[in-house]
Amino acid sequence: MYTAFFNPSASPVATPHAFHKILQRVPQGGRVLDLGVGSGVYLEHSLVRSLIRERKLIVDGVDISEPNVDICRERIKKHGLEENFTVVCQDARTLGATGKYDAILFMESFPCMSKELFLDIFTNVQSFIKPGGVNYLYHNLSDPKKLGKLGVAIGKLCKPAIKLFIG
Repeated sequence: MYTAFFNPSASPVATPHAFHKILQRVPQGGRVLDLGVGSGVYLEHSLVRSLIRERKLIVDGVDISEPNVDICRERIKKHGLEENFTVVCQDARTLGATGKYDAILFMESFPCMSKELFLDIFTNVQSFIKPGGVNYLYHNLSDPKKLGKLGVAIGKLCKPAIKLFIG
């Protein structure tokens, strides 16, 4: 259901488009930490895969959901991205990666957790960013100009429930 609604060809605010635009800003050979990587749905988008390979980016994904991590691992293998992309099932607050990343991504993850939990994770990972590195927070249901106020309201209610039921 998620892929059908936010398919890159169906929606310009789909996560793969945002992920691609963000990766374009990461320096050649840069390192990226994707917190809340989920199933890595954006790896199904050929432009994302090409950009990761061409720019020799290293992406480390972290998610608390083992079923999502398993799907992400399958996608990494399916698309031959083992040299560029790793994923682990772990609580982001227990990571140890000081000064390692050019960018830290919160792609669709922060709206699905409590404000307190997000702030705890966000605070704990700031030491992971290299000098001059950037945090990116992206949520594709936040622009009423693209989705309308009703679409945003429905998304705020339904998206966490959808993620709960489908992992």
